[in-house]
Amino acid sequence: MTSLFSPLQERNGVGFYQTPILEDANQAVHAFSTRLGGVSDPPFDTLNLGFNTGDRASSVDQNRKILVRAFDLPDFALTTVRQVHGDKVLTIDGSSPANLSETPCDAMVTTRPGIALGVLTADCVPILVFDPEGPSIAAIHVGWRGTALNLPGKVVSLLASRFGTRPESLRAAIGPSIGPCCYEVDETVHDAFLHHGDLWQNWVHESGEGRWKLNLARANMDLLRAAGLREKHVVAVDLCTQCQREFFFSFRRDKGMTGRQISWIMLR
Repeated sequence: MTSLFSPLQERNGVGFYQTPILEDANQAVHAFSTRLGGVSDPPFDTLNLGFNTGDRASSVDQNRKILVRAFDLPDFALTTVRQVHGDKVLTIDGSSPANLSETPCDAMVTTRPGIALGVLTADCVPILVFDPEGPSIAAIHVGWRGTALNLPGKVVSLLASRFGTRPESLRAAIGPSIGPCCYEVDETVHDAFLHHGDLWQNWVHESGEGRWKLNLARANMDLLRAAGLREKHVVAVDLCTQCQREFFFSFRRDKGMTGRQISWIMLR
């Protein structure tokens, strides 16, 4: 799956990944960041982009400015919310709250240019969505709860109902997240997925008594396809955040004391 993404790239010291499926020279720009390129000290070294992590706010603020400059984004373009592991989708338009950073939700959609929708992760799954026909974009943060609640499917439904989006026109990319190699869950998590029926069997493998290995990236790929996206329009990068210590923050690996990478997309 990694071949569907670029190799690790660097711009002004900032390390990131991109995928051709979301690239459109006239309409959209995006990136999946790494931990490389900022000013934060350990254990948040170096490009920590998440506040409320224990890092100095001044360092996070400087890191966000570094990212914005690296991609020549408009001032104040980078937009994040307070992620709560739910299934609320926020439409960003003229009536949106002024202080989005305190708005509780886990997905954002917009048709407005110049707004870089960003989701922060350190094991959870970041999903970026682009509709070249609209154009419109979405950024989605999902852990096991959001996956069980089918947040990706709800985003597709909202795009269709609000903007008339055809699901088959959408492109979606799943960025670095914790892989099934490292993501072991208990019976509570296992049972939260049972209502997905036969699909669930593709996402989980028993690893021992009362324990299962969960493939969150595969689960969200299947949910996006079930929502109407074409198979060729859904891609995922095969990079595990827990395994790749050099490049990614990982909440599980670092026992909560870690930073956040960001995945963002913006209409030109």
